[in-house]
This record gives sequence, structure tokens and C-alpha cells, in this order.
Amino acid sequence: MPSIDFVMNDVISFIGDDVIIGHNTSFDIRFLNAGFNTELGNQYMDTMQFARKLFPELKHHRLSDLTAYLGLSNNEHRAIADSIATKELYDSIKDTMKKRGVEIQGLWIKSTHGGKGIDIKSIQPTEVEIDEDNFFYNRHVVFSGKLEKMIRQDAIQIVVNLGGILDNSVTKTTNYLILGNNDYSPILKGEKSSKHRKAEKLKLDGQDIEIIDESTYYDLLES
Repeated sequence: MPSIDFVMNDVISFIGDDVIIGHNTSFDIRFLNAGFNTELGNQYMDTMQFARKLFPELKHHRLSDLTAYLGLSNNEHRAIADSIATKELYDSIKDTMKKRGVEIQGLWIKSTHGGKGIDIKSIQPTEVEIDEDNFFYNRHVVFSGKLEKMIRQDAIQIVVNLGGILDNSVTKTTNYLILGNNDYSPILKGEKSSKHRKAEKLKLDGQDIEIIDESTYYDLLES
């Protein structure tokens, strides 16, 4: 297998200035940036985020789940097979949006579920007993952007009830940055909040920090 250094220039040349389309694309972009020791400035589209908007009836939105649900090519979790499946999913998403008369802006409608003015340190647990085995227990959590399905204070209260530690800003102690789904409209255009950029930098520096979207946050609460 060729080394990253051997293929790097060819890959970067192949990508050029094109828009990158993928499934859970932010993970792949971070992987490429770390491996190539560079910062790809390409705009990108994440089919996972679109699928979560278009097919909310599904519990999970992994590539394998969506290919099975939509009757697309089998997902074998190999590079070529994944690329073919993602291309078919992208085409299916476009067709679905066209049939429903939905545009990108319509999927990311602005919400009033912001969180400015909340004194997170004043929020105390309302649960007497806390399950120490839950995902957020004793972990530092930061929210960024407007939530689509929940008032920010309610989302914070849930994390506090699970024993999580809420912070206003991303630091070296942050374990999870949760991005509101409404944050994905600018992300699709290559724009990111300062919290998002700082979290990505810390992750590339080897920090134990995960960047998750609002839908994944709800999935974790149900797991």
C-alpha cells in the first residue's frame, strides 16, 4: 500500500477546487487535513445531514442504513463501493428534494431556539440519581449554533441531569462540541463558527474532543 506522502499530491490535484460530496464528510475532511498536514478549503456537502432532514423516520442514517432503505447499491464498506453508494445516495437526495419541492434553504429553516443569555453555571441537576455509565457523565460539553428541535436551555438541562459539565467555550478540557442542526446551513458553504474551528484544531493536535451534530446528540440520548 502506498504511503500518504506518495499519493498526497495526486489526491490534492485530483480534488482541485471541486465541491467534495461524501457521507459524514467532516470526518473525512479532518482525516485528510491531518494526513496531508494541510487545510483543504473546498466547499463540501454531507449526504448524512441531508438524509437526516429528508428521512427523519429512520433511527440511524449510516450509509448502509440508507442504501438498504432506498434500495441502492450494497454498501460493502470498501472505497469504491462506498463511493458508488454515496453517489447514488446523492442522486436520490436530489430526486427526493425535487419531488417534494424542497430547496436547501427549506431544510435548514432558521430557528429561534438559540441559547444566548443562558447562565449555564446556574443550571443544576433535577434528577436525584445519575447513571454514571451514560455517555455524558463527567464529560465537558459545549453547544454551538441554534438548535432545530429543542430549546437550548432544555438541551443543557438534559446534559446536566446526566452528570455532564457545561462550558461556554471550547478549551483543552472540552470532550464534546454539539453543533445545532441549523449550523449546517453555513457549514455546507464552507463556513464554520469559531467554536467549530477551535475544536477541529484541538482534535488535530491530538486532543480528546468529538464534534457531533444535533441529530447525533438525540441518538446518544436514546442509546
